[in-house]
Amino acid sequence: MYNICSIPRSVFEFKKLLHAMAREVYSEKLYSRAAGLVDALVRDKRVLERLKSKRVWYNSRSYVKLDKEAAALAYIVLLKIHMAVYGLSGRPRKLVTVFTAYTGYTLDELREELKKLSGEFYDWFLLQS
Repeated sequence: MYNICSIPRSVFEFKKLLHAMAREVYSEKLYSRAAGLVDALVRDKRVLERLKSKRVWYNSRSYVKLDKEAAALAYIVLLKIHMAVYGLSGRPRKLVTVFTAYTGYTLDELREELKKLSGEFYDWFLLQS
């Protein structure tokens, strides 16, 4: 487990960005659950390894700097949270709108990066019985 002082700056900024997007997507009641999931998913070793060498900057909705791979990773994390909060029945329309507004990337622009990362994070999307 990482202490706030020991995590790389890019991971800290990525986590701030995810919290901001989740706060905007979900109601206050659902955000408390989503916030716990953000913290848990960002601690995943694969996420930490991917972000270690990245430059991620987040100050506000109008100032977000990240490359396509980091943006695709953010979408995968948010989609996992969305599935945990709403299940498979919830359509992520608002999630996609907020994601695009924050990152400046559409899902079509991230298609190749999402394909690459989906193989690494496939276990997050397996149905558990």
